[in-house]
Formats: sequence, structure tokens, C-alpha cells
Amino acid sequence: MPPRAGSSWRPYAGDPTWFHCGYEGYQENRAPAPDWPAGECFYDEGGRLVDEAHPYAGCRGTPNSYDAEDPRHWLWHDPGGIWNSGYGGAGESHRHANDRVRQIMNQQGYPPFSIGPFRAPLPGRGQ
Repeated sequence: MPPRAGSSWRPYAGDPTWFHCGYEGYQENRAPAPDWPAGECFYDEGGRLVDEAHPYAGCRGTPNSYDAEDPRHWLWHDPGGIWNSGYGGAGESHRHANDRVRQIMNQQGYPPFSIGPFRAPLPGRGQ
């Protein structure tokens, strides 16, 4: 269950679409430190915690050792930052978005792979 009313957690400050599948996220309401990283957690559409057993596990939260106000350390040195964990989360978010589009297309009655790349007719043919 998301900690919406808890004072020890605050809503995720960034855009969760890039690294966390657009899920609802929370950060510990304290300053992070390298020897005591601040926790981060995300919950899917059904309110399930995104953890290692989740179908989109790469979108789970990562503990932050540095504050986002310190971009040099947060981007490059933080084990939960973009350089060390972000690329996996970005790939998983992309996979999640593609799966959602496929799901919506199926719900609307489009068969799989019915929409392909745009192909313009060759000049002078097919007109």
C-alpha cells in the first residue's frame, strides 16, 4: 500500500515516466547520505509494490546516496543514480510503454502487428 499519508515519505519529485514506468513513487522524507541512502519506492496501477518479483522489476525504486540538488554526485557516483541504475530503468520503462500500447490496441480489437511502419507509395505506382 502506497504511503500517501505518512510523514516519513513524500511524493517522488521527478518524472517517473523516464525510469520508473510512470508509476506512483515516494521518497524517504530525509536527506540522503552515502552511508545512509534514502529509500525510494514505486507502486503500479494496482497498488502493488514494484520489487524484484514484479513483472517490471527494473522500474523499482533505488536508494539515493546523494540529493538531486548535487547533480554531479547524484548522476555519476550514486549507486541509485542514472549512471549506475538508470539505464536499466529507462529500458524497462520503454518496454512497459510498448506493452501498454499493445494492450490498448488488443482491447480496441486490433490484431497483433496490424499496424506497421508507414510506407509511402512509390511515385507513379499504386495511384
